[in-house]
Amino acid sequence: MRVNQKYVQSFGDALIPLLGYFFWNWNLYFIVLFYLLDLIASEVFMYFKSKKILQVQGGKWQENVVYPFLSLIFMATAVLLVHLSVKLIEHGISFSKEIVAFWSYKDLGIEQGYLLVPLLFMVGFQRFKLEFIAQKQHEKVSMSRLWNVHFKENIILLALIGMVYGITFFWVFPEIVYLIGLILCTTAYRIFKNELLQFLS
Repeated sequence: MRVNQKYVQSFGDALIPLLGYFFWNWNLYFIVLFYLLDLIASEVFMYFKSKKILQVQGGKWQENVVYPFLSLIFMATAVLLVHLSVKLIEHGISFSKEIVAFWSYKDLGIEQGYLLVPLLFMVGFQRFKLEFIAQKQHEKVSMSRLWNVHFKENIILLALIGMVYGITFFWVFPEIVYLIGLILCTTAYRIFKNELLQFLS
């Protein structure tokens, strides 16, 4: 029986944070940072996709600059809400110290930041090649359609983070609850992404 590639990728995406928490001594903020890095990598490849569309279909960046500008605002808002939520969960946390600790944590004698960041961008590049270039999306999808879908993804993300922040403002749960919720929500979204976006269209 052939295994759906989408399920394999979703399982692989969930594996690293699970390993991090249970075997590499990652705390909740470390896992949040991992997902934020993945979010940034996805944002970067939006520009790769846009560039490819402009090369094939024609057009200029100057005519489409509003899309990345709005997307950056969405992402900055998401990052801010995430940090406000973590601040409620872990009182007195120093984000700068945690970021340094996350980057410099050593496994097999190598600081993990030098492994994770290239790994995330390699995975992002593979998705870009397999899901966008190989399927000739740059020939089929317009610039506006590409970014409209991305904005819907951002709205879903902001809604979920906003909900977590709102709940956590009144009730703070054990760290493991947030971890399981984060992994389940991201995994479910990646599996049912197309259906959800179609429902919101």
